[in-house]
Amino acid sequence: MLCRSAALALARRHLASSAAPATRIADLVNARAADSTETLALVVPSADIRWTYGELLDRARWFAAGLHEMGYAPGQKLGARLDNSEQLLVALVGSALVGADVETAKTAELLGEVTCRGTIVHHRDAAIAGAMIGQHEPIAVGGGAIKDPVVHYDILIEAFRGKDAPELTKEQSSYYFSTSRPAADAALVANGAAAASALEIATSDRTCVSVPLAHPMGFGFGVLSAFQGKSAVVLPSLQGGTEAAAANTAQAMAEEKCTLLLADSHVLKELPTAAPDGTDAFRGGLTKIGSGDAIGLAEPRAVWGKPLTTVGKPPASP
Repeated sequence: MLCRSAALALARRHLASSAAPATRIADLVNARAADSTETLALVVPSADIRWTYGELLDRARWFAAGLHEMGYAPGQKLGARLDNSEQLLVALVGSALVGADVETAKTAELLGEVTCRGTIVHHRDAAIAGAMIGQHEPIAVGGGAIKDPVVHYDILIEAFRGKDAPELTKEQSSYYFSTSRPAADAALVANGAAAASALEIATSDRTCVSVPLAHPMGFGFGVLSAFQGKSAVVLPSLQGGTEAAAANTAQAMAEEKCTLLLADSHVLKELPTAAPDGTDAFRGGLTKIGSGDAIGLAEPRAVWGKPLTTVGKPPASP
């Protein structure tokens, strides 16, 4: 009996290792929930969040079930205006599970230009989102009264707790980080795979993503590279300006013993010159320097004596 159990375990392990690489976000997160259920997936220090892959995917499934109930279908678009948070990551993953497209807005003002079925926003932006003609009531994060004309995120999650995402019939979702440059989820998964390979990401790694998830660098090269490596993502708060973002990043790197960092040039300039205590495990990362998704076209940028591999085409020399 023990021999048979061992043989079955080895067979399952072989099937998992020989499976074709994921080409959709839904396939990637479902694979992690299956083979890394109890592995740490997400840390949000400002919210005291520490979720495993199983816990993260559960919430994404419940969110997807809620979107489905609200009439979202493959090809329809969810507008998103949120800072880096567990709610934004759940929304990005949950939308992929239901096949909906996502368009992110950098500011509340730009939110009004998003053409979509509905939105997920912080409660402070709910009035702007709610005034958008012909759309579903906004999904609001972070407070408000029950009588407000919104769908409260926390209530939505609780209402669909235990529910599963609908069967995905569309080949892929699209993420409109800008209306001029949509990115299919297959491209984001490919970017994550390329980053995971370049950085040799393993389960023991922790990747500090100090880039907005509303940008393909943060979501594709950051979150999805960690998912490819079955490792954890750490999301420091980026609110309060560049100096505050850099301070939160350095603190998260030290407290969470992060091994990898994704940051833009603005945050890098504001990081302390000397490596903070507690960052001995830090070994490298990625930084965006120009347009495009190519990795390593320019010389790495040094941070605390470690290399950050470049992403994008180097700016032309003057």
